[in-house]
Amino acid sequence: MRKVISIAFILVTLNSSVYAVNLTPSLTEGVGNDDNIDFLSKDVSRDGLFLIRPGIDFDANLSEQDIISGAYSYTFQRFFMGMNGNFTDNFGYAAYEHYFTDRLSIELSGEGEIFNDSVVSLYNYRRTAVLPSIKYLMGKTMMIHSYGFSDIDFPDRTIQTGGDKQKDKLTEVSMFMLHGISERTTIGGGYSYKKNSSNNDSYDYTSQNISIGVWHHFSKKAGLNFIYQYQLLNFDNWWVDSSLRKDSYTRIYSELSYEIDKSAKIFCQYSYLFNDSNDVNQDFKKNYIFLRFKYIFDSWRI
Repeated sequence: MRKVISIAFILVTLNSSVYAVNLTPSLTEGVGNDDNIDFLSKDVSRDGLFLIRPGIDFDANLSEQDIISGAYSYTFQRFFMGMNGNFTDNFGYAAYEHYFTDRLSIELSGEGEIFNDSVVSLYNYRRTAVLPSIKYLMGKTMMIHSYGFSDIDFPDRTIQTGGDKQKDKLTEVSMFMLHGISERTTIGGGYSYKKNSSNNDSYDYTSQNISIGVWHHFSKKAGLNFIYQYQLLNFDNWWVDSSLRKDSYTRIYSELSYEIDKSAKIFCQYSYLFNDSNDVNQDFKKNYIFLRFKYIFDSWRI
């Protein structure tokens, strides 16, 4: 099914009259601190971090109703205080959106990601995803219904029975709402249901997720984002004594941004992660602070 969708996306793109493709490169650099790098319940590792992320965005009008867009970025993050290691992340996506009216559209997007951690190789993964969605606008409220189908391979996780590498299939259904309460402030919230099926039975689970967010502009240059997420996970085959594993996961994310000029932006990010599990080995808390500078180069058309 996913191959059929991908082929259809390519055919639509190739057989459409593209007015112009806009390419916008960027470069992000940053420093930060992570007080629990390995997501452990004890013996945590703290370290400073340095990040560099070159990237490029693209967009094009296929017609007045059809738009394609996408991006690619390469992230290199280095631990520079105590640990000797780094991780890299290659991430890209492409999306096709068709507008039936100025208030109703459908979008088909695809994502690909390769993540490598030189410190803990068990975290390494390869991910591909197809994400169809429907968007409609009612007054100042945008409703988004989306679906996700992901294949996730873990090249360094070997299953004890059979010796195969772990492979997961994640399915997601979600609904999200954005509402503009003023010219400067937008609020949002949503719910999603996820089901993960793995050839490593311990990682079969279902989850229910809620999220709430506020996006506020103090001025044309300065803004604040705040997002709260809560996730309840129920594992199908991970036994803890006589009970199945259950996790409640909380994430708080806030970010201050300031536009120095049209080409340069600075961000100050703080994240708090907390996992409460009946498997005490899976409990963890994590605080993450990062200061980033992003330079956006001039766009060009092809």
